[in-house]
Amino acid sequence: RQKGHIDAQQDATSDEEVPDTTHSDIVLVSQTSQPSEDVWLIDLGASKHMTDNKKLFHTLSDRPTGDRITIADNQEYIAAGIGDVIIPLGTRRCTLTKVLYVLGLTSNLLSLSQLLNHRMQVEFFVEKGVKSCIISQGESVIAQAFLKGRLFALDAVTSSSVALSGSTAESTELWHFRYGHLSAGALHQLSVKEM
Repeated sequence: RQKGHIDAQQDATSDEEVPDTTHSDIVLVSQTSQPSEDVWLIDLGASKHMTDNKKLFHTLSDRPTGDRITIADNQEYIAAGIGDVIIPLGTRRCTLTKVLYVLGLTSNLLSLSQLLNHRMQVEFFVEKGVKSCIISQGESVIAQAFLKGRLFALDAVTSSSVALSGSTAESTELWHFRYGHLSAGALHQLSVKEM
């Protein structure tokens, strides 16, 4: 039998296991892109933020937490520590607390549930075919992530342009997104009419 070919005589009821390749989002990302300390993937399935990059931690307890992490390809990892990571976003800095230090993980993961538990709002948008999500807290836009492949990726370098410093600008930017990218003039009219 030649490598890479399937034997036409192979019995369809064979007891041989066929590898499951339907749940490999994280693995595909790790194989097709270079890991970057500036890029964080927003993960609906992750219960906690996690990274393999020890340099990103502002504070870190190196004691194993006992947390077991299973990623999409069914590989299991054990968290080697927990701490705080500071992500620079332009003139601001965002502190992620209780981030797991997971050796062998190939991507930085932001837990959607952990963001929501910290009173963050996460809104998803499509404009001119570009899919993005805005992470905000109250009236302040914190970051923007864009769909890359099948995952939303927040790039701390490019997201810094979204993290504006003045509260009026932040509020305008947030309402611009909330109203489906309404023009500044239309937003002003809504404001004047107290809508």
